Amino acid sequence: ERMSYRSINMNNRSQSYLVSDNDESFWSRKTTLEKCLIVITLLAVVLSVCLIIAIALVRNKSSLPDKKQYEVCDSKICQDIEDHLMSSINRSIDPCDDFYSYVCSGWMKSNALPATESAWDSFDVLVHHVRDQLKKILKEINGTGKLMENKVVSLFRGCINQEIKEKIGVEPLNNLAKELGGWPLLGGEFDQSYDWKKALTWSTKELGYSVIISIGVGADAKNTTRNMIHLDYGSLGIGRKELLNSSDEEASRLINAYKKLIEETAYLLSTSHDNSTLHHQIEEIIEFEKKLATFTRPEEERRIPQSLYHKMSIYEFDNYTNGNMDLFTIVSEIFRDVATVNKDMEIIVMEPECLSNISELLLTTDKRIIANYIGWRTINRYGSLTTKAFREKQFEFKKVDFGLEEMEPLEDFCIKEVNYMLNYALGSMYINRTFDENTKIEIERMIEDLKDAFDSFLTLADWMDVETKRKAKGKLGEMIPLIAYPPWILNETELNEYYVKLGDINQDEFFRSILNLDKFHVHKELIKVNEKRNRRKDSWFDSPIEVNAYYNPEDNTIAFPAGILQFPFFKYGIPSAINYGAVGAVIGHEITHGFDDEGSKYDAFGNLRDWWPSEIVKTFHNKTQCFVKQYSDYEDPTTHLKLNGKNTLGENIADNGGLRAAYMAYQLYLTKYGIENDKILPKLNLTPDQLFFVRILLRMVFEHAPGVSPKFNRIQSA
Repeated sequence: ERMSYRSINMNNRSQSYLVSDNDESFWSRKTTLEKCLIVITLLAVVLSVCLIIAIALVRNKSSLPDKKQYEVCDSKICQDIEDHLMSSINRSIDPCDDFYSYVCSGWMKSNALPATESAWDSFDVLVHHVRDQLKKILKEINGTGKLMENKVVSLFRGCINQEIKEKIGVEPLNNLAKELGGWPLLGGEFDQSYDWKKALTWSTKELGYSVIISIGVGADAKNTTRNMIHLDYGSLGIGRKELLNSSDEEASRLINAYKKLIEETAYLLSTSHDNSTLHHQIEEIIEFEKKLATFTRPEEERRIPQSLYHKMSIYEFDNYTNGNMDLFTIVSEIFRDVATVNKDMEIIVMEPECLSNISELLLTTDKRIIANYIGWRTINRYGSLTTKAFREKQFEFKKVDFGLEEMEPLEDFCIKEVNYMLNYALGSMYINRTFDENTKIEIERMIEDLKDAFDSFLTLADWMDVETKRKAKGKLGEMIPLIAYPPWILNETELNEYYVKLGDINQDEFFRSILNLDKFHVHKELIKVNEKRNRRKDSWFDSPIEVNAYYNPEDNTIAFPAGILQFPFFKYGIPSAINYGAVGAVIGHEITHGFDDEGSKYDAFGNLRDWWPSEIVKTFHNKTQCFVKQYSDYEDPTTHLKLNGKNTLGENIADNGGLRAAYMAYQLYLTKYGIENDKILPKLNLTPDQLFFVRILLRMVFEHAPGVSPKFNRIQSA
């Protein structure tokens, strides 16, 4: 499972192809609450860093200068950075009394929470900047002659042309419902020959959308040179916590909004409803989803990778579930065009007990209820791509779920959709027009500094034995950095070859174009079952323009897309203290993930195996419990929700480790290149060390909607 630095909301439909879109299950997310609360730990972290730096400097036979004389940076870039920092800092506050307010109060004053957002931080500011850049690029292009650029523009123009979408109306959604075998909620007589297996098979094979069960292709965690079919439970329409605690006031409010969304969606597709029957069927949908939720495990239990690895043949799984699901028939049809499936084929079953319970539920539940649930989830996923009314109804639900005040502009929505569907093509356009290649060179150097710092941490880890340290350093050495973008996307021939089997993209048939793209991506994923894995190639999950960073334990790679490698996280030519305090901490965060409570279960090549002796594992576990306790005591003063320290353990380890590594790497940078190689900003009157910590904290400041628990707080507190 990929460990992402934070959620950046660059996509409308949070569904990766052939993978469940249940955020609770797959992606480790950084919460907004953590960003604020971690400031409390800064002083303790800094004290420990001082000792490590001192030892490391002795190890490098070097020392910091006793007297620091810094050159002033007066370039235009530095002046801009200084103005930015000065607008954020409140110099009337003594930082020794209130460091957070000193650094952040100006930023919060000048960065009010937009009405279209539920939370706002420096990541979100950059996300919106990238979107604005993309809109400008796409609007200025008129027939470049490049095949994929023209397709990107066609998809964007089709998305923003609401007039044509209104003329077409909801017909595409009704057609989807028919392909699924019907949606009884719309009225009419239910077809008793309905087959939920065919519906789930069609949804997976044609749309790449997993409801109830999730079938996909991914690395064999114990032999990452090969891919295997994975089976897991599917996504839930709303959070597991809310479904299991429906009597809770906040959960009840969300579920009522969810019911209303289902009802209004049904009315948008058909007006011939009996209200009593409609409401009864909606209640059935909710009760069915609650039952699905009861079979799932809480996130802290899914944090143990070994508990999600159960290799068995398709025959063994069907036997385990008494043939209730008939997985062989489903998988055979999904992979029919790309691979030969037999009952002896081995697959990875992530949650056998849960899936057995689901298969029993499917066997004993009225087919009409199953059809209503699958129909609802699928129509809801695609509704926003049709009429404005659909987006408005979904926005009403988001007002309750996220505390939003205004619906996002259509152009922003469409940029996210294009990025989701044509990420490499759009990324190529963005890189060619905006990216500074000097950035890539500098980030490569910074990563080496961060690795050197982390190597020193391992040397000083007195709780590790010599052999475990050797293996840990070997893993650090094998960790592959993926910087900015995959090189092949800038080669027009290779880019065209990647998309060669993509169907037509017609701006006058936007919905049909989306379905063509869905099928294209599904085929790309399914065919991987026949391919050997490539650590460098297969780890590029996100679009190059994502404002994010991530660690992939199954490849032991760290990725930093071009989207995050720009101001305010990085700027070529500014004082290094600022860059190390911003993107340096992000790099350190991702490196640390390779050795946190989950990443440490994978070896240097991403294989899931016990490479730490049991006594070392026990010692590490005991040492992490202080983090669990510390973060579990933190409470959001607005919502009065506490963090779940077990759920956030990996992120908390990575945050603290990343900060320490970034600061040490910066000090090592000064010893390598000389203190004169860094500069100060004259108006601020801050030393480089002070600039580093100001930038660290400014990266964490955030705003969120009053009285509303941020989405990812609820997930982490589940």
